[in-house]
Amino acid sequence: MSARALEQRILNFVCDARFDNFGDLALALFEQQFENLPGYRAYCDALGVTPAAVADWREIPPIAAGELDQPLRPEPAEPAGHSEPEEFRSALVRATLPDLFSPDPVWLVIDAGSAAGVQTVVDILASNAPQGSFIARHQRLDAKRLRSWLGARQRDRRSVQIVATAAGYTTLIELLERRGLKFRLPPGSTAFCLAPITAVAVSSWNAALAERLGVDPGACRRVICGRESSTPLLELTDDSSGSFRIPHWVRVTSSGSQRIAILDLAALDSPARRIEAVAARVDGDSGDHTLRLETQGSLA
Repeated sequence: MSARALEQRILNFVCDARFDNFGDLALALFEQQFENLPGYRAYCDALGVTPAAVADWREIPPIAAGELDQPLRPEPAEPAGHSEPEEFRSALVRATLPDLFSPDPVWLVIDAGSAAGVQTVVDILASNAPQGSFIARHQRLDAKRLRSWLGARQRDRRSVQIVATAAGYTTLIELLERRGLKFRLPPGSTAFCLAPITAVAVSSWNAALAERLGVDPGACRRVICGRESSTPLLELTDDSSGSFRIPHWVRVTSSGSQRIAILDLAALDSPARRIEAVAARVDGDSGDHTLRLETQGSLA
């Protein structure tokens, strides 16, 4: 199967689980990654694992980034063929963050610096922002413009979807506090904090958003994103204990008290990843399973 054909099969599966089977797609993706990523192939060879010997997706070797002497990049003469085009990446964000694409949305997006994987999600959102959104990236927040924009949203009763990195929320809250600004955004306004999996602790920013912008703390949710997974993982709204719903094209497994592995079909050119020093529990082993983070770091 060509790389492009597999990419299309995976995209179809992301959009509708009835189109395919996770196990079959995972094995096909493993075979292509084994053939086209020299660093990963050398790692698998050292373990004595080949696609022909793997009959179940649970046997696919996950890898930690620091374990390779060779880069994971595709061979120059044999590119993997996966570029994760805008359509593919946008489909992932729409599928995993549906609340952002509710009818008549307006966004406040603030990026004050973030890791590469988080940056990818910010890039997608910035390029797909609805008309009338406020986007601030890699720059000082314009206090006058922000105050005018927030005031307009308060008056027109149009709910706001706030999306920011941890540093972005720190910048926003510090500006509001320094200027003594308080608003009451309309009901239905929500806040999403984009952060790597190793930094997803509950932070004081949700209490500050309630005080300064009138956003219900229960509407503040975290989104795991980073190089370990192309798919953002959204925190459950009805569970404040650090649980994230895993979409049907991703599998998360735990082994030991401080290790999890993520196999994401949408990570076309990135093999299954092992993440150390993250205590978690995985409930279920299907497209409906959840990840409960039990030991969490700081968002700051």
